[in-house]
Amino acid sequence: MKEMLSKALVKVLIDNRSYLKGLKTSWGLSIYIEAYKGEEVCKIIFDVGANIEALKFNAQKLDINLKGVSKIVISHWHYDHASALEEYLKEAGGEVTVYAPIIPEPRRYYEGLMSKYKCKIVECKEPTEVFSGVLVTGGISMISGFEQALLLEVEGLKPIIIVGCTHPGISIVLDKVKRITNSKEIHAIIGGLHIISEEEGLEAGKILANTGVEKVIACHCTSTAALRGLRRILGDKLVIGGVGYTEEFKKVKSA
Repeated sequence: MKEMLSKALVKVLIDNRSYLKGLKTSWGLSIYIEAYKGEEVCKIIFDVGANIEALKFNAQKLDINLKGVSKIVISHWHYDHASALEEYLKEAGGEVTVYAPIIPEPRRYYEGLMSKYKCKIVECKEPTEVFSGVLVTGGISMISGFEQALLLEVEGLKPIIIVGCTHPGISIVLDKVKRITNSKEIHAIIGGLHIISEEEGLEAGKILANTGVEKVIACHCTSTAALRGLRRILGDKLVIGGVGYTEEFKKVKSA
């Protein structure tokens, strides 16, 4: 039997929108995850954004201890998702494993970076387990490189997908998830959808609606016009995310 999480907690650390007052916005994305398997917890950062000062400020305000994070997932190597990595490793204060879709050039630099901070980098060309019930899709081809998504499999729920920019396209990402999980349905998706026009929002909304999705938390690189299109299809299932947005995913006990 496949191991599942008992629950997962997700907090948006970096985004170009703010969900709560008093937090710093920055172009890019970073999402904090606590993955629970009973009493055991794995703390993960999905992308690190480009602004380490905003990341540190928001983490403190949201009561997140960055030194407690043991896993970093890089969705793709664009500056607004990954350029704060070295500064983040300085803050981590311990051994961290970095999961990336590819080790970019100059490869020697990144391998040296991991050695300098006593960390490990895992190149994920195929689906790779990060923790029980947590895995990355592995690199999905896009115009300039590869991007990967993170999957959370929580007991009693359909898969939860965390995305960086969805550069390969929402249909391609969902197809990859379906092949990995054997489920054409998803519970939720959170992150950047990389859509600009209202028409693109309508199209993405229809694709997501066909998965039976319960919640779409749209963040970074999802324009206001695209949000209008998504809203027309998804209604209240659409949440406009931002820095400080928090969601706990767990099975709802029946009365």
